[in-house]
Amino acid sequence: MKEMPTSQARPRRHVAAALLALIAGLAACAVPVPAARPVVPQPRLELQPAQLLLAPGGEVRLAARPQGGEAILFHVDWQVAEGQAGGRLEPVEARAEDGSYAARYVAPPTEGVFHVVARLREYPAAEAHVEIRVRR
Repeated sequence: MKEMPTSQARPRRHVAAALLALIAGLAACAVPVPAARPVVPQPRLELQPAQLLLAPGGEVRLAARPQGGEAILFHVDWQVAEGQAGGRLEPVEARAEDGSYAARYVAPPTEGVFHVVARLREYPAAEAHVEIRVRR
């Protein structure tokens, strides 16, 4: 390998030192890049069982549990799809220790098929249904 004269090697050393100083300076004043936000699962509502059989005037306690998203922040709204003719709901306002919300359903005095709907107040697209058959 051919050696360079000293006069040519000196400028290259200065350029290399200047580049290192520039890189160090840029690293010291770099703007932090925010961390990527984790993917949060879409909220959903679990309501079990999917079907019930009750006698006219019978009662059952239903529990709906929010899941996904930031479930701890959600609230559950209840309704009977058929209105008053489909029975009566008495929601429990306080959340249970397991994160679920409860409601007491009282079947109407007439026979038929009725539907209870639970829906997340903050995310109405997340809902769950229970089919209740009322017969003697």
